[in-house]
Order: sequence, then C-alpha cells, then structure tokens
Amino acid sequence: MRSHKLLSVVALLLIVVLGACAAPAVPPPSPTPTPSPTPPELPSGPGAVWQLVIISDSSLWGVGEALADRIEKDTGVTVEYVDYASGAVSARDVLDALQTGKSPNLGLEKLPGILKDSEYVIVFLNYWDSIDAGHPLDMDQCFMHQPPVNCDPENFGQWTADMSGIWGEVIKLRTGQPTILRAVDLYNPLVQPWKDSGVFEDCTQCWENISDAARLAAEPYNIPFLSRLDMMNGVNHAEDPRLKGFILEDGEHPSELGAQYMADLLAGMGYDPVVPPEELKIVFSGGTCNYTGPSKFPYGQLRYSWRIDENDPAQYGVISFSLAEGKTLDDFQDWEKTGEMQPPEWVITLAIDDMHTAGGSSTLSKDLTFNGKYKGDPVYVACYRTDKSGNINILGPFTFTAESE
Repeated sequence: MRSHKLLSVVALLLIVVLGACAAPAVPPPSPTPTPSPTPPELPSGPGAVWQLVIISDSSLWGVGEALADRIEKDTGVTVEYVDYASGAVSARDVLDALQTGKSPNLGLEKLPGILKDSEYVIVFLNYWDSIDAGHPLDMDQCFMHQPPVNCDPENFGQWTADMSGIWGEVIKLRTGQPTILRAVDLYNPLVQPWKDSGVFEDCTQCWENISDAARLAAEPYNIPFLSRLDMMNGVNHAEDPRLKGFILEDGEHPSELGAQYMADLLAGMGYDPVVPPEELKIVFSGGTCNYTGPSKFPYGQLRYSWRIDENDPAQYGVISFSLAEGKTLDDFQDWEKTGEMQPPEWVITLAIDDMHTAGGSSTLSKDLTFNGKYKGDPVYVACYRTDKSGNINILGPFTFTAESE
C-alpha cells in the first residue's frame, strides 16, 4: 500500500510540473545498494609529491608558500605549490572555468587540468559576480568604513551556491583520488577603523554572515572548515589582527607573520583527505531504472548522478521529494480523496531534473543541499520517462533515510 500511494503522489507532482498525463506505473525493480570501495591513500614515503593549490582572493597571499614548507616538514613529501590567490578573480569566474573548461583568463582555463593532479586544495573567493537580483549582496561599504547595505544571510545565497558548486567540481575532477580539501572564511583587518567610524557591530555581523555562508558551502562535502575570523579576531571577533603583526602596512593583506600563522592553523587541522558523502548512481536501461549507492544520507544533503542507456528517443527524469514535519502517508491518502491537482505545501519537491535523448548514453550529476526543508523525514527519489505523446511512466520511488539534524 505504501508504494501505491507514493506512486500516485509522484504522478500528480509530475502532472503539475510537466503538464503531462501519467500512464500506469511500472513496479520498480529491486534496488541494489553496494558498499563503498576502500579509498586510495595519499602518496607517501621517499619521492612522494603533493601538489598544493590555493584558489582565493588576496586574503590568502603568502599562505601557499608557508603552508608548502610546513607540509614538507610535517610529512616528508615534496610539495609543488600552484598559486591562484588573486584579488581579481571571483567565485563565478572559477565556477564557469571548471564547468566549461573555458575562460577569458588563460590561467583559469588551465585550472581544471591542474586540479586533476592536486592533492591539497583550499578555496575562498570574491562574491562580485555571485549576485541574486532578488537578494543583491554588497559588503564593500565595510571596506570604506561605512555600514553595509545588503549583507544579511539571504544575500549570500548565490555566493554560497557558487562556492558549493566549485567544491563539487573539484571533487569530480579528482575522480575519487584522495584529496585534502580545506574551506576558510575571511578575517577582519579593520577592527579599529570600524570602531572609530561607529560601524563595528553592523560590519562584524556582515563578516559573521560571510563565515556562515562559507561554512554552509563546504558542509555538503564534509570539508573541514577553518574560521580565520575566530582565530585572528578572537572568539568575540573584536581583536585587531593589526596589533598582532598579522597585517601589512596597507591595512588589509596578510604580513609574513600573518601568512605563517594561517599556514600553521591549516597544518594543525591535519592531513586527512576528505571523504565526500556517497553518491547515488541511477541508471535507465532496458526499460527499467535502478540504483547503486547508499540508503542513508546526511541531514539536508543528497548527491546523485544518473545515466541513460536507452535506444528510444524520449525525455527521462528524476524527481526527489520529502514531506513536511508531522505529515504521513495517511495525510497523502486524505489529500488524494479531495481530488485536488495542486499538491499541498507539505509536499516538498526537492528537485526535478530531466534530459532529452535521441538514443544512446547521457549522464547528469546533481548535488542538492536543502537544509531546513525537512526534519529527518525520508527522502523519496523516483525515475520517470515521458514519451513523445506526453505519457509518463514512473519507476519507483525508492526510499532513503535522511539523518536528523
């Protein structure tokens, strides 16, 4: 009974979203979860080489050289450092280059190839092009010792998505090889000027929002996070790093001492490679849909890729959804009796992806982060196929456990 109710709900969701009529559902095949293979280890011993890449704004100037020296002392490997720390590069610039392999910046165009061979990667980038028109982000006023205009948590949504997208692309480029990934936030070099100008509280809140956004971008991939704001400005974020000798005379960029301090903090996090959450692998083949991968995901996260190996032209898709807290399948049954076509608000569509194919093989990967949209309820993932007449054939759904927050 459970499966039949869910199939009915999925069909209605698809009718609403796709505007098509559902054909009778095909019973799903038995899912085949598989254990994860043992990950390979980082190179070690005599002759081992690690490539370190820092992709950042100017707040990490000088850190790469200091960290490379520290890694060599700690591990005995040889470190080759590739410097992508620049004040002129944004998160969107880097994400576009990683996704397309193209960039007007020739250095960025080479970045995908470099990351394929990089054992250690740190990322923190400018927000300039990560702008949501509905929630524009602008923190530049704080650099001019003025109160910020658009620096609330909701203004960081697009930047967080772009930074998270970068992390996802780095992991894809590494193709399962062990990789040390580290996320950071932004220290505040302007404590005293802000106090003198009366904007300390507002601009500090802005910097704390940046920190939260950078942390959120890294969380879906289990990437360790270093808060430079905490470590360089103290837990109350009121300590002035200039007075500690961490900032150059220009008032903003790290001094040699500051760069060494950040390198030591990063080294203190250890050298364990990141183990990203397992990815659900969905395959359309022979008129069926099946999956391999985990049956449980971290709270608010779902990673999947899906492949089509079919000869017939059609539209294929995957839909994932959840239920609001306190809602059950009995509520679905009551709602279905009403005959309403529009799903209620407590039917939470997490994502719908589709691909058209004329036959052959196609692949799509998806990384979802939907914190706050459900509270540890099951996540349902269903496959569907839409023929040229608009008939929908639903396969699934499969049920996955979502960990509590």
